Amino acid sequence: AWAASGQGYLLSMLFSPETAKFNGLLSCLLCMMFAGVEPTYKKLNKGLTGTLLNLSFARWSCEGLTVLEFKMYPEVYDGYVSRTLNNYGWETENLGGCMVGLMWLGIGFRVLAFLFMKLSNRNK
Repeated sequence: AWAASGQGYLLSMLFSPETAKFNGLLSCLLCMMFAGVEPTYKKLNKGLTGTLLNLSFARWSCEGLTVLEFKMYPEVYDGYVSRTLNNYGWETENLGGCMVGLMWLGIGFRVLAFLFMKLSNRNK
């Protein structure tokens, strides 16, 4: 929610109020497309698409929630964890990295939104 709301703040500064809702919805859908589930992070993590993946809050959320689920129920997922994470290109010990990625996305989006607000002289 932290990274997604920061993205919303940024979009509200970039677009007019009439189009901001649509662009917010479109950006969420694009983030979901670049979540790294299908096609997998392993397949897409090259060049520009790799950069887009790392700017997607859904990518960090999906990996973090999957790793957390596997850690919470190790007896249920025994033998399934490494195969699944390897298929997606995710890492078992990356829960902290996912949290840090979401934190930095939220901060970065908020800083950019603040700069656009200050530089555009909008009456909001």
